[in-house]
Amino acid sequence: MKEIIELFTSDTSWTTTQKVVAISMIMMFFGTLFWFLKHYWDDLFRYFVTRRKHFYKNIHPALANKKDYQDLLKNYISSRWQDQNPDLYEQLTTNHQFAVASRNLIDDFLTFFEDEEAPKRNLILGGTGMGKSTFMLKLYLKYYMKYFKKYKIHLIQVQLCKDSPHLEQLIKEISDQQNAILLIDGMDEDPESIKYSTNLEGKNFKNRLRKIVEWSNAFHFLIITARTQLFPDESSSLPYFQIQTSLKKEPVKLNRHYISPFTKNDVQEYISKGFNYFPFLKNYKQNKIRQRKAKDMTEKFNDIFHRPLIISYLDRLIEENHLFEVDLYESIIERWIFEREYKRSNQEDSSEKFLAQLLKFSHLTAVKIYNNRHKHNKLEEQNSISYEELNEV
Repeated sequence: MKEIIELFTSDTSWTTTQKVVAISMIMMFFGTLFWFLKHYWDDLFRYFVTRRKHFYKNIHPALANKKDYQDLLKNYISSRWQDQNPDLYEQLTTNHQFAVASRNLIDDFLTFFEDEEAPKRNLILGGTGMGKSTFMLKLYLKYYMKYFKKYKIHLIQVQLCKDSPHLEQLIKEISDQQNAILLIDGMDEDPESIKYSTNLEGKNFKNRLRKIVEWSNAFHFLIITARTQLFPDESSSLPYFQIQTSLKKEPVKLNRHYISPFTKNDVQEYISKGFNYFPFLKNYKQNKIRQRKAKDMTEKFNDIFHRPLIISYLDRLIEENHLFEVDLYESIIERWIFEREYKRSNQEDSSEKFLAQLLKFSHLTAVKIYNNRHKHNKLEEQNSISYEELNEV
């Protein structure tokens, strides 16, 4: 850039005004280029990589519409982890005051993969909409794109498995497992894992986890994601979850990592990415107004927009007039049901009927919890429901 400026300024036939204009145009060009790369480099990188057929070779099974993967990674904000369960706090914003650790999840695992001293069996836990699936896809993408890597990486999406035996089949079909990293996303989507049981300690879940760990024994590295609610001892102070297998006398330890909620800075970064604008470009004023609306809404309802799934609805929520939290929650729940759970359910019924059935089930569950509250002494037990009671509903 220095040489370009000197080329223009060394010409004695140029007037001072012409030189100033030329330098200003050069500075504007490079400034625009820097802004463009800063805001769109990840998008360009994601676009070209996810268009390669080879990218999907080790995703089992892959979505039919490959554009869905680009949408999942759009406006991605780096996931962070902590060693305490954020769901223990009534408001996710309270979590940041007490979390013992909060580190970059992808950076840590990219290091762990090739660190011989790092724990090789890991759990990633998080509540609904905390970005577990997006994190796994991003981690797969990051390691896949490394030029020099020791291992191959595979991603199994449990949600897309045809049935429970399909999961076992997919794991066992992967070759050269000693030199492979296995990511199993969404154990809570596995029918056998969430099958209702009269055993209040989650016997079905533990048996299923034991089998998955045994099937994956040969892999160099294993990561399993699941909703926090699936684990019966989620309040344990231990940094790992133990499961007894038939492979060895000692229980297998799966190191626990809880996905951290978005911080205020994360929310602002998302808004900057999702509602960016630049002078002189099309819809500049409209996008500027939308960004202002997004900032106002997240500040007004501060405790709501700390889950990636919820903030992904922000571009449509700002077009609605929500004065109270209850109205906003209603809109979010409807979007969550129609755009996420209905698609996953593979229901033959219409989306409206599915919504009506789900609302009825939620109402009956709430009534059941209320009527049974006198049977429990602890507050957390009064506000919960057992597998047996849920099966009755």
